[in-house]
Amino acid sequence: MHESHSRAAINTERDKGFIALGEMVGALDGYESHVSFIVHSTLIYGLGAMNFLSFSVVVYLDDEDKVTRKDAALSCCKLVANSFSGVSCTQFGSSRSNRTGGKRRRLIEELVEKLLIAAVADADVTVRHSIFSSLHGNRGFDEFLAQAESLSAVFAALNDEDFDVREYAISVAGRLSEKNPAYVLPALRRHLIQLLTYLDQR
Repeated sequence: MHESHSRAAINTERDKGFIALGEMVGALDGYESHVSFIVHSTLIYGLGAMNFLSFSVVVYLDDEDKVTRKDAALSCCKLVANSFSGVSCTQFGSSRSNRTGGKRRRLIEELVEKLLIAAVADADVTVRHSIFSSLHGNRGFDEFLAQAESLSAVFAALNDEDFDVREYAISVAGRLSEKNPAYVLPALRRHLIQLLTYLDQR
């Protein structure tokens, strides 16, 4: 009985995703950017369709067009930011809510990881700038950025060729020192010594 109920719930969520996608396809002509429409629809339909739709946005992070990559990056940031309340509200909820929250959290972690890769590796500065601007502007990202894997990307951005990106990165890193001081403070100290050495040699 329980297995039948679970299967029915899974089918319902799947059907919601396909219904949302079908309505999206019919309305795409009215939008300049497919990416913008996807994120707009995801925000309307909620997290039931997020797992299905978010990866439709992520693929555009590797698009050849830099404007499309920037739109995709900003859209992913919006999707993640819109999910923070859902993650926190399941902390003390039922076991079913906690399972849902766990899946949502893993999805957010995957999206943050892909965003950080683009924030460091994208050849276009506007893409890198847009991502770090979003990370800087929303403290909800901090819990995910404070992980060692994420911090490595933040530290790499301290040496970005663009001054604004470097400024955002060092501001975010300083903020993260409250959550993971043992990992962040030594890295910030090394970076400060590096800057002082550079200034001394000029």
